[in-house]
Amino acid sequence: MRNDPSEPRNTTLPTQLPDSPRQLQRLALKVMRAFSAFRPRLVGWLANDVEVRHAPVQLLLHADTAEFVILAMMERGIRYREAEHRLYFSDGSQYAAPSFHFIQGEQAVELIVTDERHQRKGAPIDPRSRKAKPGLSLKALESVLESEEPNRTTPADSTR
Repeated sequence: MRNDPSEPRNTTLPTQLPDSPRQLQRLALKVMRAFSAFRPRLVGWLANDVEVRHAPVQLLLHADTAEFVILAMMERGIRYREAEHRLYFSDGSQYAAPSFHFIQGEQAVELIVTDERHQRKGAPIDPRSRKAKPGLSLKALESVLESEEPNRTTPADSTR
C-alpha cells in the first residue's frame, strides 16, 4: 500500500513519516482524536507493540452505519478507498465490516467500522489464537504514550 499512487492521500492530518512504533502510535492518536465521536480503538499489530513494516495503522470505529464515518471523512477532506475487513467473534460468527483506507503522509491507515449489533458481541478475536483483541482506547493510548515520555524538569525544579 505504501507509495501506491492510486491510494487516496490525506492532506488534512500531519504528514511526517513515522520511524518507530511509538511515532506510529502518536500518528494513530491524532487520527483517533479526529474520529473520537466513533469511540476509536487502536487494534492490530500496533496495539500489541509489535513492529510490522508496511502494515496499516488499524482503528476500530463504532457507528450506527458506515455512512456516518464517510461523512466525517468528507468533512475532513480525507480521500479514501472502501473495502471490507473480516472480523471474527468468540461465538464463531464472522462479520465483513466496512473499512476505509487512506494514506497519512506515507503511512497507510485503515478505519474498520462496526455497528451496535457487532459491538454487543464483544471484542473481535484473533482467528489463529482465538483470543480477544480489544485494542487500546484513546485514553489508554494516551496513557501508554505519556508513560514513555521522559520526565522533564524545569529549571526551578532542578534548583530545589
